[in-house]
Amino acid sequence: MTAKVITSMPGLLDAIRARRDELNISNETIDEIAGLPARYTSKLLSPIPVRGISHMSLTAILGALGIGLVVVEDTGQREKVAGRWQPRKRAPNRKLSGALLEPAIQPMLSSTNGGPDVQTTFEFPAEA
Repeated sequence: MTAKVITSMPGLLDAIRARRDELNISNETIDEIAGLPARYTSKLLSPIPVRGISHMSLTAILGALGIGLVVVEDTGQREKVAGRWQPRKRAPNRKLSGALLEPAIQPMLSSTNGGPDVQTTFEFPAEA
């Protein structure tokens, strides 16, 4: 299998079809290996696809075909759009990542009913 720069969904589908043909396996075999419903790969890889490929089915099909994706810079496209890139407005260096700013801080909002924010016990009603 040779490397190829793919920049569109039709190109990706063509590459998947080429790998299927290179391995000389059927769409049904891909369905079985990938754990997809019967004839699902045929709907995704038909000349005019009946279904759009989702991230889950793409991952399953790539695994069944023993291939992966590698992201590389498309220098031609970069030259076309680089002048339009604007830098981010937020600070690039953050002390902590994610939503947690400080460990063990108090909740931002308290309960609206005036009770405790977390129920610690639960009593089951007596059986009738």
